[in-house]
Amino acid sequence: MVKGIENQATMVDGDEVALFYVLDTPVAKAPVAEWYTVRNGKIVHLRAYFDARPFSPPPH
Repeated sequence: MVKGIENQATMVDGDEVALFYVLDTPVAKAPVAEWYTVRNGKIVHLRAYFDARPFSPPPH
């Protein structure tokens, strides 16, 4: 469940768009980067990057 999103930056270069934000969940806050390719007004490719470690179970 997502509690909120804090936008950090948006960058556009032609058909390429990059979004940077902090995802706030009940477990942790995590920085996320998404890179979109847009053609004719439609998203044709999406890559999302984030560090999943905050969502991992604690070590025993």
